Amino acid sequence: MRRLSFFAIALFSILFFSSCAGIQYMSIETREPAQVTLPTGVKSVLVVNNVVQQPDEIGHNIKRLGKSQIDRVKASSDSVAIFYTEALSQFLGEEEYFDTVKYYQKPLRTDNDFWQEIPISPETMSELRNATSTDAVISLDKLILQTDRTDFFQQEGYTYASMTGKVHSVIRVYLPSMEGKIPVVQFTDSMKWEGYDIRDGRAYAELIIPTQEEAMKQLAVFAAEKMTNVFSPTGRIRTGGITRK
Repeated sequence: MRRLSFFAIALFSILFFSSCAGIQYMSIETREPAQVTLPTGVKSVLVVNNVVQQPDEIGHNIKRLGKSQIDRVKASSDSVAIFYTEALSQFLGEEEYFDTVKYYQKPLRTDNDFWQEIPISPETMSELRNATSTDAVISLDKLILQTDRTDFFQQEGYTYASMTGKVHSVIRVYLPSMEGKIPVVQFTDSMKWEGYDIRDGRAYAELIIPTQEEAMKQLAVFAAEKMTNVFSPTGRIRTGGITRK
């Protein structure tokens, strides 16, 4: 951190006192500490999916145009947990904080009890680590998604609406050296979209509200990005302009 700060100050001084006129832009990368500190011996991690797919009839509501009541609708969360864990694995790998980040392709849960949260047993944790030659297992143990849509008006036959999506996830880190203390990260956040319900390609993407299925996948990737900041120092690019005469 000190070496990075010194470099940033030196770069700032060079740009400031240069005799060239105009505006110069510089990018400074700062790294924030991880929120979950793992033992120094953890050099490789395995990301796994340990949740049951959310049933289609859970979590999705629409207030339709001209109606006062809220209707429950079905939406498939197929592959959403895979989107989450694959994205988390990819983002952690791009951070290069761990020497190795691996992804376990097969979901661990084979039951249908969506509401029941079942942590990984020590035996399963050891099997996973030994099979993949990793030091720790980062497991998505719970994932609940919700979408609430409100229709506002129609224009040229297309409905204009807003949608709020919520995501709640629980991630645990399993490794043998924690002496029964398993780090648990609970995350809850939301995203909001507004636009036209158009599926025929006649509008720009930023003017289109996603389907419930698309919204859930966006929420999953959004949550995975946030969790990346929890398990590795965050690399962020700051860009600023310096005006000189």
